[in-house]
Amino acid sequence: MDDIQQLILDTYKEKPKHFTQILKRNTEVIKYIKLNVPKEISEFLEQIYYVVYQENALCINGNRKKLKTFSGYSFCGKAGFDQSKTEFEIMDEQGFLRIWDCGTRTWVLNCVEDTLLA
Repeated sequence: MDDIQQLILDTYKEKPKHFTQILKRNTEVIKYIKLNVPKEISEFLEQIYYVVYQENALCINGNRKKLKTFSGYSFCGKAGFDQSKTEFEIMDEQGFLRIWDCGTRTWVLNCVEDTLLA
């Protein structure tokens, strides 16, 4: 483990409520973040988390996880569904059909065993 990573973890263990303020004042940590953290990670807490665990906020399904505390990212959201699509578009891709006029008519399916192909 790198010295900066150990410094971050030690600071978090000693002062869990104020560790970000302490680390923001440390010039070595700031330089390390600028050199090693991708530019798309803009929040300081996410930058520190990336330095220690090399994990970013993007989920496999394209959603963005939230990092509220240093203990880890939250849930990714519903897997496999594109957030930019409507419910109708997602269900249509899955093969579901909308059936209208339900409740006003009764539909009965008559299955005859003789018509089944062997």
